Amino acid sequence: MVTASYFAAGDGHIAWWTVRKTDGGLIVDIWAIPIGGGTPRKITTFPGIPHYGGIDLTIAEGKATWSLWKDGGVYQVPLSGGRPALIPGSEKHHLIAWPWAAYPRLETGTSSGRVKPPKEPYMGHLLNLRTGERQQATLRPGEKWLNCGITWCVGFRSARHRDGTGERGLPGGVTPISAQPALDRFLLLMQNRAGERLGITLYDLSTGRAVDLGIPSSNQQIAVPTFDYRLPGIFRYELGGEQVVVDLAAIGRTG
Repeated sequence: MVTASYFAAGDGHIAWWTVRKTDGGLIVDIWAIPIGGGTPRKITTFPGIPHYGGIDLTIAEGKATWSLWKDGGVYQVPLSGGRPALIPGSEKHHLIAWPWAAYPRLETGTSSGRVKPPKEPYMGHLLNLRTGERQQATLRPGEKWLNCGITWCVGFRSARHRDGTGERGLPGGVTPISAQPALDRFLLLMQNRAGERLGITLYDLSTGRAVDLGIPSSNQQIAVPTFDYRLPGIFRYELGGEQVVVDLAAIGRTG
């Protein structure tokens, strides 16, 4: 059995998922427990995607809501338990943050390990699962890729709103994998010169401010940090043999 190392919390509950093997394939179970304590309850069970199995899970409006890894669709079940129900209109979408979902996801499954060339912006089709509102982002002529969050779409050296307004240059470069803004605000920007990585900054799209993370240049054996979408409010990286943890949600929006 595989147990998720990340938990969803909300509406007075904590939820998590497990994956188990059966003769017929993989089975996902979602569990929940009141924040105040009690006995964990299995609230639903369903088949997982072969070779993947896991889900991206959140709690909202008295329900567990999730998307399957490597497949489209956003599903819900009451915290009291029941059968999973597909949210109408979400068949292609993947949950970003309730109530927003989008498609297509970023795919990296090429034999060379490089990101596949996109035909449209990553997560360019946005859907509000509560109201049915839809928004569409588009690639401009000559644009190689664009990675969108809820409000912002990010290219290698610039960012703009989904509707194409509010474009601004970025004080550093990003890659497709790291370009979806955390909490719809934050990016990690690489500072390069003549092929050498000079450092990495945390950049806030809402204020235009950046801070150097203190990571040394590329002649040091340090992994380039990335955001973990399973912990949207927390960013962590290694520096000098220690773990630095940043509470992104605590950073104010004043300029």
